[in-house]
Amino acid sequence: MTMTKTNNQASMTRRIRNGGLTALALVTAIAAMPVMANDAQARPDVRRMTCQAARNFVAAHGSVVMTTGQYTYERFVSSRQYCNFDEELDTKYVPTLDTPRCPIDYYCRPRMRLFND
Repeated sequence: MTMTKTNNQASMTRRIRNGGLTALALVTAIAAMPVMANDAQARPDVRRMTCQAARNFVAAHGSVVMTTGQYTYERFVSSRQYCNFDEELDTKYVPTLDTPRCPIDYYCRPRMRLFND
C-alpha cells in the first residue's frame, strides 16, 4: 500500500508540473501573438523586387505567399511537389520592379478534366 501511495503521489506531482508547463506554454504563445501578426504583415512584396530576385526567392523557399498588389497576394511554388495531387503547375506572370510581366515560376491550379469521372 505504501508503494502505491508513493507512486500515486509521484504521478500527481508530475501532472501538476506538466500542467504548470502547459500554462507557461499557453502564456508564452499568447505573448508571442503580436510578434506573429507583425511577421504576417511582412509578407514579401513582389512589386518591390526585381524579376530575378522574385524568382530566386521562390526557388530558395519552395513555396511562398507574396503580395502582388495593394489588396492581393498569391502563392508561388518552385515545383509540383508543393501542389495537391489534383493540381498542376501553371506559370504566373506578375509585375515586378523592373518587368511588367515577370514569369515567377509557378502556381498550383486545378487540373483540367477531359471527361466527367
